[in-house]
Amino acid sequence: MPRQLSFDFSNKVTFPTSTPLLPVRPKPLEDEILSSWLARISFQNGLTPIQLSYYLVGDHSLVGLEVDRIPSEKFLNAIVAHLGVAEDEVLRMAFSKYEDNINLRIEKYGNIPHVVSVGYKSVKSGAIRGFAFCPDCLREDHEPYFRKSWRYTFVVSCNKHERLLSDECDNCGYSFIYFRSAGNIQSRRKRDTIAICQHCGFDIRQASTRSTYDKIVPHISEIQRELIGTAIKRWSVDFDTFETFYHAIPRFAGIKLLFRFLSSSTTQSEVIQKIIAETNLPFDHVQYKTIINSDFKAIKSDPTDKIITAGMNFEHKTVRGRALTLALLSVLLDKWPQSIQDVLKKNTESQRYWVGLLNSNIPYWIYEALVPSIRLSKLLPFEE
Repeated sequence: MPRQLSFDFSNKVTFPTSTPLLPVRPKPLEDEILSSWLARISFQNGLTPIQLSYYLVGDHSLVGLEVDRIPSEKFLNAIVAHLGVAEDEVLRMAFSKYEDNINLRIEKYGNIPHVVSVGYKSVKSGAIRGFAFCPDCLREDHEPYFRKSWRYTFVVSCNKHERLLSDECDNCGYSFIYFRSAGNIQSRRKRDTIAICQHCGFDIRQASTRSTYDKIVPHISEIQRELIGTAIKRWSVDFDTFETFYHAIPRFAGIKLLFRFLSSSTTQSEVIQKIIAETNLPFDHVQYKTIINSDFKAIKSDPTDKIITAGMNFEHKTVRGRALTLALLSVLLDKWPQSIQDVLKKNTESQRYWVGLLNSNIPYWIYEALVPSIRLSKLLPFEE
């Protein structure tokens, strides 16, 4: 009979050295992100995530740093010794697996381009974002868990349930961050603890409120699917013809520039108005600006109530803010490059915006679209 563990519910929890493996070790699920798997392991063993961190690596680094980023050698060794999963399986759940797909390199600290920054206060905005999720997906799961794809900035909806993702508790409005949940000793052992709000104890699977912006889902499903495919396959693919167009790295580098342009406070209102007016998007310019500007205000999980008017990275925006911007991006790319050329020809301020970027390593597919309208001679194209 295996020895029973005596749990110490202080932060620095310890286990008998003669029992290296934790008693409950659920397997990683499809598309599960690393922090979700670790949270499920901790809760099902009657621990908090920070207690599991102390047990595995002797400190709180698994929750103090971005564990989903690049697992350290120390952490990988601890996983093999105490959780019984191979290193390759752990790396599959982390973003380092896609280092050559969406980024040239994933740094140990700071934002990961195209990945939502969760649980950390933005230096520029003061905002703290939560994990995005689909309540319907979590409710249908035999055991609720969080998908890696939900962390991408360009994934804002669940096409299966035709609704926008959420990143806050429907009951209290706080950003939802499952690895901050403590719960009580009895509830920690349950499989659904990961779906319990860390602030008010509400089960986020029971969220009944449907966003008024769910009607935007049909307008972003195609561009969202294309970008997910690009991140996985390393090439931008036309799903109608299955022809490839751009390598993923310059493709995503250009996408980030367009995201910044569309959501920047310096972008002229008439630019956004023109894009919306020529389409059947289910929102107007005023609604768009209201949502975008609200992203600059720190939400409930941030005690500073600080408001910043410019400079927020796209990785710090809310689901709704990213969804509306993604819809505008879809319109631009649908008639690219004519769409951006029409905007620049009629708007001098937008030309000045892009002139400042053309002296850097701008992706060539953006460069060649801008040149006919801006008419500059000294440019530094991106080497694809």
